[in-house]
Amino acid sequence: MAIRKSDLLFIFDDGFWISSDDERNPLKNTVRTDKSEVQIVHFDVSDIYIFKEHRIFRRLVSTNRVSLSVEQLMANINCGKWELEFINEYHSDRDVLYQCWIWMNHSPFHIECQITLDCDKIVYHWNNLCENKPW
Repeated sequence: MAIRKSDLLFIFDDGFWISSDDERNPLKNTVRTDKSEVQIVHFDVSDIYIFKEHRIFRRLVSTNRVSLSVEQLMANINCGKWELEFINEYHSDRDVLYQCWIWMNHSPFHIECQITLDCDKIVYHWNNLCENKPW
């Protein structure tokens, strides 16, 4: 994850999935790309929340919504403490809501995350579709 000028970047070393019905995919299968990047142009973060569950004897007692800054999220991802997985993306006018999972190597192993931001556009960059990496 990085900030370059006024853009927010998410860099995916593993690439991401391009479905078979995507106009940029001439292949018959859903496949992965090579290293790729999502560029959120002229971004302004409205909210970043993680949802911490509190359990007693494995029974859910409460869930707290905790606010994070872009810098906190970026620091935890870039140092390898967390991995971010995008689950859903919702658009309205200039706003984008991402529902994500944050994965970690210790209990609770994953937590829910929501990122709401304002931007001019979202650009997806990759060089190659990898035929040898089908769904």
